[in-house]
Amino acid sequence: MNKLILITSYVFFIPSIACASGLDRSGQSVTEMWKDGTYAEASYNYARPDVRGKDKGLSTSGSSNETGNIAGSNSGLRWAVKSDINDRFSLGIIFDQPFNSNVQHHGKSDFISTFANGQTEGTKASVESKNFTGLLGWNVHPNMMLFGGPALQEIEGEVKLRGQIYKASADYQAILKSDKAMGWVTGMVFKKPELGLKAGLTYRSEINHETHTTESFTAISHEKFIHPVTFTTPESVNFDFQTGLNN
Repeated sequence: MNKLILITSYVFFIPSIACASGLDRSGQSVTEMWKDGTYAEASYNYARPDVRGKDKGLSTSGSSNETGNIAGSNSGLRWAVKSDINDRFSLGIIFDQPFNSNVQHHGKSDFISTFANGQTEGTKASVESKNFTGLLGWNVHPNMMLFGGPALQEIEGEVKLRGQIYKASADYQAILKSDKAMGWVTGMVFKKPELGLKAGLTYRSEINHETHTTESFTAISHEKFIHPVTFTTPESVNFDFQTGLNN
């Protein structure tokens, strides 16, 4: 009898900090811990979205300008290695790049600044991240595994405000210095081999970052200012489901 494999994955972000969840590109799955024996995999994703519109006639001429495509391409690497220590315990290491954003204005619109030398520069916002997750799995029952471990996260970013849409703030720039911080992951997997069924629930803690941002605001000064900054990436709950379907 042939079987098809059905895999379903859901991610639930805690509402109080859901605004940051819109940057998640990977889903931060840990389904490699479900595999038997020694297992490794690697994947690479590349996206080239197209987001465009008009500046709604905010220019001094009263005409509206096409923004062109403001969504830059983004990509992410993910790999995972898992191995059984014995019948009871397993180890896993997962790398992914969950939080990512790349917005850049080009062309001619109210989000573009033209300098005295004729060069132009557009409003920009970018965020990049890297995650290392280490997991220890414990088979507490032939049909159930508990797992948990630390998560090391690195995040950096940059913001540039350009164009008359920002008025006096059009020369602002901020660079978020790379910061590494720790969180934790825990969860459980339920298995029913005779049905080809596996279901997992994973919780990821929020991660608190403390770093510095270098700001410049040439409209008022050519100096650069360094300020401490704190931010938190969201906690989340993942539900993953896999089953065999008779065909």
